[in-house]
Amino acid sequence: MKDRNYKGEDYKVHPKIAQGPMQDRRCTDVLFCLLFNAVLGVMLNWCINGYVNDNPDMLLAPISGANVICGYGTATGYPYLYIADLSSAISNPTDVFDYGVCVESCPTEANTTISCTGQD
Repeated sequence: MKDRNYKGEDYKVHPKIAQGPMQDRRCTDVLFCLLFNAVLGVMLNWCINGYVNDNPDMLLAPISGANVICGYGTATGYPYLYIADLSSAISNPTDVFDYGVCVESCPTEANTTISCTGQD
């Protein structure tokens, strides 16, 4: 590699890639592309529906274990989701939001009293 006159004469290249990497290429991800576009279409539909119904923020609002959207409806004034026992909640990740309640504000210390919505 220190020889400036070296031109790679002794280097052997496989014949399939000698003409460049774009030879014998074909599309193999058509099914994934269709699935991705379908999911993208559903997401776009949800966004348009949120803007048409004047509640786009509701799409991003947290939902408590009682299926109440925090900050809306019966939980107006309680915009935050609080999970008191996080270690129990993450023991089964599919049920993590079942432990959540809508609260007025998140506690800053361990002995802070919080105001939350009732579990319907």
